[in-house]
Amino acid sequence: RRGTARFQALNCAALPDTLFESEIFGHERGAFTGAHDRKPGRLELANHGTLFLDEIGDMSAVGQAKFLRVLEERRFERLGGNRSIEVDFRLISATNRPLEQLVRESRFREDLYYRVNAFAIRLPSLRERPVDIPVLAQRFLARYCAANGMPVDAKVFSKEALERLIAYPWPGNIRELESTVSRAALSAPGRTVRGVDTEFLHSSTTSAEALVERLPSLRETERAHIVRVLDSVGWNKKEAAGVLEVSRGTLYRKISEYGLEPARMLVR
Repeated sequence: RRGTARFQALNCAALPDTLFESEIFGHERGAFTGAHDRKPGRLELANHGTLFLDEIGDMSAVGQAKFLRVLEERRFERLGGNRSIEVDFRLISATNRPLEQLVRESRFREDLYYRVNAFAIRLPSLRERPVDIPVLAQRFLARYCAANGMPVDAKVFSKEALERLIAYPWPGNIRELESTVSRAALSAPGRTVRGVDTEFLHSSTTSAEALVERLPSLRETERAHIVRVLDSVGWNKKEAAGVLEVSRGTLYRKISEYGLEPARMLVR
């Protein structure tokens, strides 16, 4: 029901503390040097709509405490103001950082974590979904063409170029893919982006590529470690949670997420 309402987006990693508070809460005239007029914040602008916080894992400790209060009370004050403003908004947040680990390290508030983690969607890395790489690459190539005043189909990938893109591990994910497509399109002398135009991907990453193939992902490592701990304590959830230094609720979620179950004993 909020799909057609107002949408406000804010990147938590791109703003320092003072500017972040001004952006999200707004400010009154004269609240600080340079505040010549009253300015509504993103919360106020997102009222009855949606607020998107990108890179929420980079929010400062002070910002976390103040934003938690907004989530709990659904009200806030502008910087330099003393009037409470009520807000009703839907929150969507995103991060590429492991929030559960940050909570364990006391770098992200646990109470805020449970507030923003009501419904989580994990977006797999490009390495985990190579079938999407050609589709995304074609879209980025069309965007490059449009941005440079050409028809969207002015350039196309050769089969060899797409195979190279699929084979690359993409440690930088989507942003690296988009940058790579732009560079390859710029290097291509004709309409077709050739395999040779993407050779720079592999020239300095051969050893890194081999390392990626040998090492398990963070998800695989976490799953294996949880199984190892559970097996070592005979699947005693309380004891396993203590060893892992997580709450039992978190452990139960991980067991469900990874589809874990005790190994069955064969009786002869």
